Amino acid sequence: MRRLLVVPIALAVIGVLPATSGAAAAAPTWTVVTDSGGKNIDEVSLARTSDGVLHVLWLKHGGIGHEEIRHTPISADGNVGETNVASGGWSAAGNPDVIPTSDGGLRVFFGGLTGVNQRDGAQSASAGADGATWTPEPGRVSSTVSSISDVGAALRADGTPVYSYTYSFVLGLHSGLDPGVTDTDLLPENKCCAYHPDVAFSESGEGYVGWYSNVDGEAGLYVQQIAPTQGEKQLVPQSVTNEKLLSIDQRMPIVARKGEPGIFVAYCSGYPSCTSVLLWKLGTTTPVTVANGRQIRFVNVAAAPDGRIWVMWADMAGPQLYAARSNAAVTRMGAPAVFDPAPGATAIWRMVGDATDEALDVLASMSTPGSLATWHTRVLPGISVSAGFAKKKVNFIITDAGAPMKGAKIRFGKRTLTTDRRGRATGVGMATTVEVSKTGYTTQSVKLTKDEPSAPPTS
Repeated sequence: MRRLLVVPIALAVIGVLPATSGAAAAAPTWTVVTDSGGKNIDEVSLARTSDGVLHVLWLKHGGIGHEEIRHTPISADGNVGETNVASGGWSAAGNPDVIPTSDGGLRVFFGGLTGVNQRDGAQSASAGADGATWTPEPGRVSSTVSSISDVGAALRADGTPVYSYTYSFVLGLHSGLDPGVTDTDLLPENKCCAYHPDVAFSESGEGYVGWYSNVDGEAGLYVQQIAPTQGEKQLVPQSVTNEKLLSIDQRMPIVARKGEPGIFVAYCSGYPSCTSVLLWKLGTTTPVTVANGRQIRFVNVAAAPDGRIWVMWADMAGPQLYAARSNAAVTRMGAPAVFDPAPGATAIWRMVGDATDEALDVLASMSTPGSLATWHTRVLPGISVSAGFAKKKVNFIITDAGAPMKGAKIRFGKRTLTTDRRGRATGVGMATTVEVSKTGYTTQSVKLTKDEPSAPPTS
């Protein structure tokens, strides 16, 4: 049977957009979350409570004495709620990171300055599950009083919050909320510099910090074990090409699986342009290739409650946005869903996501005429389409990350085919384009040719 080249149709345009584009897909529903006065270095943070509500914490710029950390909920059905202040009155504040607490509530960490030296440093506030009322800690929660940035936090299995931060020559780590406990510096010997750290703890109690480094002779993405004992830093495999890499520009994409063992890092590989999206399980030697592209940026990762991992990214050559979901064992990735930006978007600056068992909530910082804000949309998993031609028939195999998809609909010419329990269906004749759909998945449009590909396309 001769194989057909299956080419996904470009369905989205994103990044710094050209004046005209050939986008073909219907746009998803985007809703603005933050105000329009954002900056291109802003990064929101996300935490989901047991009621399915996604809580977005973000930095509101207001000038000296008026910087605020704000909270906006997104309901389980995707509706953006009313915004309230989580912490305010700061002379300067940094991007926040929010985590769920062991009692079902929320806790946010951020760098905050007041002009009073002993009050400055890492700050924190907490709220119940509804995020309606926030209670600040009475003082800083770090031993340092320096102007910190790039806070990343996670919850240890015993309920203790752990956070990491950076400032010049320092990669700080702190467990708990007591400023009397001295912060640990993971960047000794006065080296410069580390950026964008984040923290993850596995179900088995292992904890890691990950960060981007541009230290002379030590450029790369790094991880370091911090629990149950502190280990040595480790270079993320294939994160460096000829001792060079592109800055990740957002928190280190490191995440622990929910309810299952394993910590994962998602990232791009290649220089001077990133050309591969990789997913690496800590403790293994070789990452999984999620996709290939031409100018990949803003790679991020999210863990679903069922143990699957989502990876999201932008390819600026299109430009296009993608999101792909793994199988349950995280040994194989499904086909990426491709989706449009917010209407009128002219640039994208950051992308972060949080997953349910059914979908990925994506928040992207984008410029539109007269505005720079973070927007929300919901993305369903993609569908993998394989096809072969034999005796005027086209044999399709439809899968989700390697698992056969029963009941998928294939629009083949004027007919609609339905896959069996093996994910298979056969069409008589030929069509240049087919559309594959199933409830709960992103509809996939693909072009078919009789050319024999040297390798299957991945993006």
